[in-house]
Amino acid sequence: MALITWNERFSVSIPQIDQQHKKWIDIVNRLHEAMAAGKGNEVIGAVLLEMVNYSKMHLDFEEKLLTQHSYPDLAAHKLQHDVLRKRIHEVYQKYQAGNKFLTLDVMNMLKDWLLQHIEGVDKKYSSHLVARGVQ
Repeated sequence: MALITWNERFSVSIPQIDQQHKKWIDIVNRLHEAMAAGKGNEVIGAVLLEMVNYSKMHLDFEEKLLTQHSYPDLAAHKLQHDVLRKRIHEVYQKYQAGNKFLTLDVMNMLKDWLLQHIEGVDKKYSSHLVARGVQ
């Protein structure tokens, strides 16, 4: 069973970003499902690498869009992104250093950050971008 199920409360009314957020949810759910099956340690390396790569693409995309449309809270938003980048990098470094038992920490960090960020931070830019014709 999925840990997070997409629903409209997560939507920022911009389909491309909603699709990217769905991908984040998919990453968290795959880790959760592997853990539930007792295989978390087998997939953590691939999931962490995917998180590193996906976070760069998604966060850079959001920041570029917010910059292009003069989002007034860009600095604060970028600061939140920087925190996630740092957390993911730290977790990945621990994994590469031999700590193979990070799955619960990683899953909880991702889930909590993702839900809080989408519902509490990303929703704030939604009306700004929609008002500027971003679809």
